[in-house]
Parts: sequence; structure tokens; C-alpha cells
Amino acid sequence: MAKNKEKLEDFVFRLSILGALFYALVGIGWGVAIGSNIILFDGLYSILGVTLTSLALYVNTLARKPEDKRFPFGRQQLIPFALSMRSGVLLFLCLYAGISALLNMLSGGHEVNAKSATLYATLSTSGCLIVWLLLRGVQRKSGSEMVKVESHQWLLDTMLSAAVLIGFLIDLAIQPTRWAWLSLYIDSGMVLLACMVFAPMPLVQMLKGVGELLMIGLSHEMRERVDETVRDVLKAYDVKTYVLRATKGGDMVTVELDIVLPREYEIGTVEKLDEVREKIEQSLGFLTGTLWLSVTFTGDEKWV
Repeated sequence: MAKNKEKLEDFVFRLSILGALFYALVGIGWGVAIGSNIILFDGLYSILGVTLTSLALYVNTLARKPEDKRFPFGRQQLIPFALSMRSGVLLFLCLYAGISALLNMLSGGHEVNAKSATLYATLSTSGCLIVWLLLRGVQRKSGSEMVKVESHQWLLDTMLSAAVLIGFLIDLAIQPTRWAWLSLYIDSGMVLLACMVFAPMPLVQMLKGVGELLMIGLSHEMRERVDETVRDVLKAYDVKTYVLRATKGGDMVTVELDIVLPREYEIGTVEKLDEVREKIEQSLGFLTGTLWLSVTFTGDEKWV
């Protein structure tokens, strides 16, 4: 299963790199040729995607390596680090492009070849949609956090291209009318609108990645489910006192469970304790990703 997941992830990243590189070169060239800022923005967004996806592929390969002396707890923390950096760069692009578009509108806007732009937007929307649907299917099979982020990236590209298509169709529609003067602002207006709509997504992903780097706990719902599951297992062994800590970093979920046993509790054999660990691990099978489980036993609460 792990091997299949790794192959799927490698396929996704290579497909994403090739697709983003193609659309980046086409978008930048097309945007410069017809003087469209929104198409240029689309191309720059894609070229950043190529660079950052290449980084994600490298990080994903590193994260698979087993723990060693230098990384005794594995390299899974590299994943939220890479995701945070990637999302931060995309957020910066949105802010910069949005400010530039606003200044352009305030200075009177500019003309764009709407027919050529509409052709580009049609091709771009169709291609991005196909890639996004493919990645979404792969993500549902693998459950990979990295593939999920990559899928979101292509969803953004699809939405951006669709917005561009709608905008230039409106541009074509109003040119023969008395509202033709508005076409000067459509290109920059779409850039500004796209930045306002898309900036929150990389912001949320960046905050999530930073949270994982800081080892913030699981979401409230997931934490409650883990706690309830552990409580049900320990109830069968007449254990009521324990301390549970759980965090997520990349594809690794770390669960530390400190069980406090009464002084008169009959521990039995080491095999009995391992049986408790085994039951807990099996009960947490609903957690996605790699589980790092640590279960300790003590008779004094000061050790927890």
C-alpha cells in the first residue's frame, strides 16, 4: 500500500510539473503578446507552481526516508515547512499583483485583444479542469496531504482560467455598446478580483503548515474522536486515568499516551502491556497517514 501511494505521488508531481510548465510558458508569452495582465498573472502563477512543485517532489522524497541519528523522529516536518513556504510565495504573488492591478485601474486601465484572450482562456480552463479532476481522483485513493495541496493548486488554476474566460466574454459583449469604455478596466479588474478570491486559500494553507511546525494539536473533532477511542480501549482494562497528546506534521500523526495505573494494579507480564498497545494501535486505524504511537505506563502522575 505504501509503495503504491509513493508511486501515485511521484506520478502526480511529475504530471503537475509538466502541465504547469506548459501553461506557464504559454500564459506568459500570450499575456505579453496581447498586453493582458490577467493572462500574465496566470502564467506567473503557473511558473511559480513549477518551481514550488519541484521543491515539493524533492521534500516528499526526503520525508519517506526512515529516521536516523540526525532525524531521530523522521523527516515528516519537512512537509509542512515546504507547504508553508509554497503558500507564502503564492500569497505574496497575489498581494503584489492585486496592488499593481489597483494602481493600473486608478491610472485609467488599458486595452486588450479580447478575442485572443478568450481563446487562451478557453484552452486554459479546459486543460486545468482535466488535470484537477485527475489529481482529485488520485488524492481520494492515496489520502496524501501533498497530493491534496497539489489538487487545490490546480483547482485554483481552473477557477482563475474560468474567471478570465467569463471576463473576456463580457468584454466582447460590451464592446459594441455604450459601455465599451468599461473594457479598459476589465483586465486589471479581473486581476484584482482573482487576487481577492484566491489569496485566502494559500493563507489558510500557510497557517496550517506553520501550525504543524509548531506542533499544534489535532482539530477539536479529531482530538475528541481519538480520546473517545482510547478511553473505550482502556475501559476494558479498568484504566481511568491517562494523559493524551496528539499532533500532526505532514503525513505523520504523533500520539503520545501516558497511562496512570493505581498502585495496587496487577500489571502481569510485559506481553500484557504490549497487548494494550496493540489494541490502541488497532483502534486508531481511522487516522490517515503514518501513526507514531508511544504508550507509557506509570503509577505516579508526576511522570505524565
